[in-house]
Amino acid sequence: MISKKWILYLFHSVFVFLVICTFFSGSIERQMTAHGLSVRAGGPAGDQLPMDILMQDDGGIHLFYAEEGSGWEYGIRVHEMNPDSYWIGENQVTIHDGYDYTYIHYTSKPIQDGDLIHLTEINAKDAEDYLIISQVDGIQFDETESMRVLEQKNSSWLIFAANEKPFMENRVKSDLRLYQNVRIYSLAEIRQFFGNFVLLSFGFVLLLWTVFLEIGIGRKLYRKDLGNSLMIESIRILLMLILLAILSNMVHLPSSLLPLENIFDIRYYLNEICNIYALLNKFQDSVVRRLIFYINSQVLISCGIILAGIIMMLEKKRWYSAIVRIMTARKKEKKG
Repeated sequence: MISKKWILYLFHSVFVFLVICTFFSGSIERQMTAHGLSVRAGGPAGDQLPMDILMQDDGGIHLFYAEEGSGWEYGIRVHEMNPDSYWIGENQVTIHDGYDYTYIHYTSKPIQDGDLIHLTEINAKDAEDYLIISQVDGIQFDETESMRVLEQKNSSWLIFAANEKPFMENRVKSDLRLYQNVRIYSLAEIRQFFGNFVLLSFGFVLLLWTVFLEIGIGRKLYRKDLGNSLMIESIRILLMLILLAILSNMVHLPSSLLPLENIFDIRYYLNEICNIYALLNKFQDSVVRRLIFYINSQVLISCGIILAGIIMMLEKKRWYSAIVRIMTARKKEKKG
């Protein structure tokens, strides 16, 4: 027969698991929600849209609009227009009668039907940024006050530009009149992406410690050595969960560098990081060299945090006993 303590431990573990899942699901949804700029149909008949409103991927050409969700699909959702509902001309897209929607013009990441989206206002171009444009052949950029070419290496360009925030790759392509298969990276977004590595490594260590403490309760219960430590271990786990909640709210990953569907797509991140490193190492500009140093330092610090966290977890008894001995020795010195 299962004892009351095992039943209590089971509910305790399920509760901790549900709390962790709640933290992660909220944070993941926030990170994966694309930012977008919207536009209404205009022209004499109120049925015309700019050509660059069309989005292209491996599945073809798409026209998206935003609409408030209902039921389980809360928030503003992305919907795809039926191709029969619009006509693509030479310089514009014409909407058939009866389709007065809020159309999605530019987005911070690729979108698909059913995605959540956060519509933002058009901001003035007052944010300085550096862009790396790859796979550009046979194009000459015209320098202006808001755009300046800093360096060119083969088919890659380093450009200083007054960019709008948040960064939207398809908007920059439209401004520079570049074709769809060109890839554009924002150095500010790259810095923000790698700048979150330290927070993510702390979160990973806290998650490991929480699981380790929960397993430790089960081991003590199995050895019938739990005693009154359930309350103490629960307080420790509660502190870990509070820290996890704080860290999850502090993490802000740029959506332009996130995968389309699965935020845990390791293969995507490896390919993206390798591409970023390869592009950055092409350039000798001081801005790029400082960014490379920053990225390397963030990666090393993150690896150190994870390694230290694992060592402290595995050597818990030793360093905990050492702390107790130090505290005991100080108490004896004060009494003496």
